[in-house]
Amino acid sequence: MDEQDGGGIRNDDGTLTIINSTISGNTASSFGGGIVNWSGTVTITNSVLSGNSAGDDGGAIDNSGTVNLTNVTISGNSSGTGWGDVGGIWNGDTVNASFVTIANNTGSSTGAGGIYNDGTFNIKNSIVAGNMVGGSPQNCYIDASSTFTPSGVNFADDNTCTGFSNNNTPLASLNLQPLADNSGPTQTHALGAGSVAID
Repeated sequence: MDEQDGGGIRNDDGTLTIINSTISGNTASSFGGGIVNWSGTVTITNSVLSGNSAGDDGGAIDNSGTVNLTNVTISGNSSGTGWGDVGGIWNGDTVNASFVTIANNTGSSTGAGGIYNDGTFNIKNSIVAGNMVGGSPQNCYIDASSTFTPSGVNFADDNTCTGFSNNNTPLASLNLQPLADNSGPTQTHALGAGSVAID
């Protein structure tokens, strides 16, 4: 689907629940290639957002409300040239993320590849790796006035995700496998043999 805001799904001020789903291949000319959430609540479980693109913020998700993510993969999404562009998640309000993998997303020039936070972002037991902006590695952009709270064990392959227990973990050590069917409800990045993120 191709829309101005929310290429796949646009949630204005409602309550949206997504379970065991794939949101893929959508395009927004402005915000939220996969999902734009203006002021509502979005809860996503056991799902994947992949191959979505936005002209500006949030190739996968653009959020100005509340987004809850559990066992979600955000992979291979991209965004355009605006300031704050991010291939993965742009957050201006509240995101609660547990057991998520945010990998191989791209922003074109500024911001970050994986997470751009200008609100409150709580993240637990997750992997943010292999994300690029302007052709260079950058997983997170954390605005100085925002709140970014990691808990549990989190991995990144650079030092931009402030407070992660395992920053600067080499991609080879994470050994994320390509996005594929790994016998779950959607495609995921399996952890290859010897990955430091196993268990």
